[in-house]
Amino acid sequence: MWNYGISLTVVDVNTDSFVVSIIPHTAQNTTIGKKRPGDIVN
Repeated sequence: MWNYGISLTVVDVNTDSFVVSIIPHTAQNTTIGKKRPGDIVN
């Protein structure tokens, strides 16, 4: 089991995509802002 993670809130779902929201605390205290489209995440 991973000891690291973040909580994502789903705000929109489409046929081939989805949109999530990240709370400011998560954005400021994790490396999620360094991720780019195509990056592998767990």
